[in-house]
Amino acid sequence: MSEQGWLLTLLALAVAGVIYFWIRMERAQRVIDDLKMIVGEAKTKIMRLRYDELRLDWLEQQQTKCPVCRHVIFRWSKEGRGWRLHQTTREEGVATVRGAIDIARQDDSRAKQEAKR
Repeated sequence: MSEQGWLLTLLALAVAGVIYFWIRMERAQRVIDDLKMIVGEAKTKIMRLRYDELRLDWLEQQQTKCPVCRHVIFRWSKEGRGWRLHQTTREEGVATVRGAIDIARQDDSRAKQEAKR
């Protein structure tokens, strides 16, 4: 093979290498962009959870303002006007706002399971 043939072969290999590297960089950049999006979504969820925690903490602090009402209950309105989360003197209430919500979620989950049967 002539010297020009070798140079053309080397040039073709170099171009192929550059194209291969460019394609790999494009793929890597897409992966990086996807990871940035996932991290952004995770940060948003973490902030939402932090604010939810602050809200629940605030609600639980409000319980101390009523010395008579030591329990919290989540219930559905008897008149069909939606749900209620409130303090109560009733014994079926629980000590914390979180506890009342957890019990309501468990009851709802059980009701859904029974409805499937």
